[in-house]
This record gives sequence, C-alpha cells and structure tokens, in this order.
Amino acid sequence: MGLYYPVVVKGIYFDSVRQAAKKLHICAKYIRRKCKIIENEDYYFTEYRIPDKKECCICHEVKLLSDFFNSKLTKDFKSTDCKICSVKASNKNRKDNFNRYKDNTLKRIFNITLEEYNTLFNNQNGCCAICGKHQSELKKSLCVDHDHITNKIRGLLCQTCNVAIGLLKDDVNILQMGVEYLKQYKNND
Repeated sequence: MGLYYPVVVKGIYFDSVRQAAKKLHICAKYIRRKCKIIENEDYYFTEYRIPDKKECCICHEVKLLSDFFNSKLTKDFKSTDCKICSVKASNKNRKDNFNRYKDNTLKRIFNITLEEYNTLFNNQNGCCAICGKHQSELKKSLCVDHDHITNKIRGLLCQTCNVAIGLLKDDVNILQMGVEYLKQYKNND
C-alpha cells in the first residue's frame, strides 16, 4: 500500500496515508504496515484501529497516546514514558548535572569552558561590564558577549545590555549617535 491511497483511521477519512500520518502524528510506515485494504464499491479504503491509550512505564497510569512523545524505537512509535514523567526526569537530570550542561553549552556556543566563564565572572566582580548590575540583582545569569565576526569573547553582560548591543548591531557609530541624541534632549529638559 502506497502513501497516496485513501485511508480511514479512527473512523476519519483521509485522502492519503501521508495526510493521516501528518494529522494524527503517527508514522506513515506504521499505518501502512497495520492497515488492511477493504474494497468498497469503486474506492479502496483502509480501516485501522489505533490503540487510544497506553500505560506509562514510570507512573503506571493509562493515558492517551497524545500524552506520549513520538519515538522511532518502539512498535507503536510512542515513547514508553508519558510527557509529564519524561519532562520531570529531564528537569531532574538537568538540575543534578547543571555544571555539566552549562559547561557543554559554553563550549558548543562560545568555545570556552566553565572555568574560563568563572574567571571572567570573578574579574568583573560578578557585575555586568556595561551597567554594573550585580548577578544577584538579575533573574538570569550574565550573558557571554562576543564579537560576531572574530568570535572573540569581550566580557559578561546582563541580558538587557547584551540585547541592546545586539540591536545596535555592535556598531560604535550607531551607539555614539544614540548617546548624542539622548544628550540633546536631556539638555532641553
């Protein structure tokens, strides 16, 4: 059975197996493998009953298939643990291994280690290099600021200053014109 045969899945008619797979978030191969062709007048329909529910292997609750992430590793193409349990496990793992995650992220994005980040942090006394706000006053940790052309690390900034520099396209001339603009209207008050 090809991808473009009409199919009826869970009592819903679809023009093709591909359309059914896309709408129901089920692998098309799985639908083709499990469906049987039924001849009905001039049309070929396939009828397939997809199980609506599944038991989570962690909390052992029976839940709808939509409560499970997709997975190519199982026969029903759904993960063995529900989304809630999966997210809880992922968050616990992230908390338990926070330094490892942060180190891997810094290496992947900025090519620096967590030790180099901490050295920058200590050199700046835990403050933003532009506005001087301390890390304790901020909701998020200090961002690594780098030159987008040379990828050279310039320092650590708070999120606001980092976004401001990014919006000004790292251009000193635009920043200087902004300073002049603010000075012009500050003097008029």
